[in-house]
Amino acid sequence: MTDPYEINDVLATPVVFESLFDIVSYFADYFKPAVQIRSLKTSELFILLYLFLKGPKNMNQLSRFLNTTKSNMTALIDHMERQDLLKREHSKVDRRVIDVSLKTKGKQICEDASDGFNELVQEFFKKVKKEDLPVISKGFMCLHRLTAEGITEE
Repeated sequence: MTDPYEINDVLATPVVFESLFDIVSYFADYFKPAVQIRSLKTSELFILLYLFLKGPKNMNQLSRFLNTTKSNMTALIDHMERQDLLKREHSKVDRRVIDVSLKTKGKQICEDASDGFNELVQEFFKKVKKEDLPVISKGFMCLHRLTAEGITEE
């Protein structure tokens, strides 16, 4: 394993933190003009995108994802159901479990956001030097692998 001090010399933690913040802010600014997204609370948008990207989840999984209580999650889901964004159903496997999935309106918001994001990324990559593309690609693949697997000690 690489010496952590060596990594910190190359990627100073404050620089990485600020860079990630700037990237998130940049993409958040991109979504602001979308009226349907602008009307959502951040937690509601996260729920929609989580369901869109990861598929239907139960209430416990959503509570863990947002790190919130079940009662707060219920209030959020109630509000989003009234907006016709998603639906709740008893699990076919265990009737005590409540599954949450996107309705057409919620899916359309996510598809529009995804399409817009793809356009934004394409515009971004037009500005990147050709020789930097493999480095950026490898970095994102590594970040994805580490976050998907969970960062563990070797």
